[in-house]
Amino acid sequence: MRKDIITTEYFQDNERFADFFNGYVFQGKRIIQPEHLTEQEIRGAMGRTGDNGKSDRKYFYRDILKKSCQGMNYLLLGIENQSEIHYAMPVRNMIYDAIAYDEQLSGIRKRHRQIQDLIGAEKLSGFSRNDYLIPVITAVIYYGKEPWDGPRDLFDMFRISHMPKEIKKYVNNYKITVFGARHDKADCFQTEIRQCFQFLQYESDREALRNLFERDKAYQQLSEDTFKLLSILLGEKSLILNKRRYGPDGKEGGYNMCKAFDDMRLEGIKIGENRGIKKMACGMKKLGVSIDIILQAIMDSYHLTKAEAERYLN
Repeated sequence: MRKDIITTEYFQDNERFADFFNGYVFQGKRIIQPEHLTEQEIRGAMGRTGDNGKSDRKYFYRDILKKSCQGMNYLLLGIENQSEIHYAMPVRNMIYDAIAYDEQLSGIRKRHRQIQDLIGAEKLSGFSRNDYLIPVITAVIYYGKEPWDGPRDLFDMFRISHMPKEIKKYVNNYKITVFGARHDKADCFQTEIRQCFQFLQYESDREALRNLFERDKAYQQLSEDTFKLLSILLGEKSLILNKRRYGPDGKEGGYNMCKAFDDMRLEGIKIGENRGIKKMACGMKKLGVSIDIILQAIMDSYHLTKAEAERYLN
């Protein structure tokens, strides 16, 4: 399964979706309530109808878009998942948000046309003095190992140092919100996205990961969704194929990522050991060492039987 598909599926869950925005975007304040989130159409289009009457429209697809209803206040929230750095992300997100606003305008104009209630300038724009738009916020979750060095606003995409200040003050900027899953602090989250991001951040530091497991017992009882997501992001699809080994096995509880990590580490040692044996055997052959001596060297160095050592000579 592709990373962008699994990450999008993971954040379709309202609890996780709300937790991400509350924890990172709103600095821990519980602004978004999961029960007040509703799915929105992820496909949007920009374009126009030409003189020949044919529609010239280009379609854009978001990863996730939800509407939040907080009393009388509404908000549109989007998440874009990125495995790689996108160096045109400000323009891409700006288009997504512009489409969301344009679709709101279209709906408002259609309603006014049906009831024929506007006159003058309001009729010309199709938007009355009392109409309003719903704000849109789009956040990017970036899963790459290298820190995000792409632009974080539209000005980053300009040669802004060459732009006279008289011009710059009239150019509208557009900023984006980027969360680095492997780089930004994750202790602001309340759901398992915290365990997911912290695991990714300590992935290459075994000692730090061990300490994390000791501090946080939640890693012994992760949900199947989180276990699956981590397996895919780590490139360890075998964990999913053998998930029964780490799962609750009919009992209460969840998936044990601590046990899975031990198996990953042992498998890594085994792979490294196999490569080392093959490299040693190949080197000795090039030096003209006899097969019997090479065989004995493998047996002595890696504590293997003769039959096991012979596999590396084929």
